[in-house]
Amino acid sequence: MRNKWLGMMVGLCLAAFVAATAGADIIGTYVDATTTNTTPGSAFSGTESDTDNLWYVDTSRSYCRNADVIVENTATETAPMLTTTVSGLANGTYDVYAVFWTHIEMSWAIDARITGAAEFVACNQWNGTPTGVATSDKVEMYQLLGQAVVTDGSLSVDVQQRAGYARGWYDGISFQPVPEPATMGLLAAGALGMLIRRKR
Repeated sequence: MRNKWLGMMVGLCLAAFVAATAGADIIGTYVDATTTNTTPGSAFSGTESDTDNLWYVDTSRSYCRNADVIVENTATETAPMLTTTVSGLANGTYDVYAVFWTHIEMSWAIDARITGAAEFVACNQWNGTPTGVATSDKVEMYQLLGQAVVTDGSLSVDVQQRAGYARGWYDGISFQPVPEPATMGLLAAGALGMLIRRKR
């Protein structure tokens, strides 16, 4: 019985921790992808085009975070892979997410991965979670890419167009620290102590 209660309290502590660190819509800390933190610079065009094999920063989308989004326009283009880097982080383990847009009538998607990971993760209307931000025909979503172990204060994410999809809209990334087992143990112990005191 004691083990059952302990398990329940650990579960409640985990849920409380996630609720405390999650934003209203995107999990963790959001970082907008820009031409400053996203490379290579040669991957970007100054004007929108369906034939230049480059990405374009669309600054006319007021509903996107920071009113901009990085766009790859057609399935027939082959745009270069992008890498977004975040610096100034405390060393440790982080859950890392890609933030992107899908369309309710057209096939929009990107592939993303934590830099160094063996495989990309599909980010599309079937493999992502809506953030709650949407227009009449577009939906902002986020997708967990995995965990990054930060040892030098920075992490990075690679993004590429997804083959066969009409368009890719990449908005940025988000991340949140993964609590260490010792921290979770302290949270569980504190919750268990409160439960015992209440029962008495």
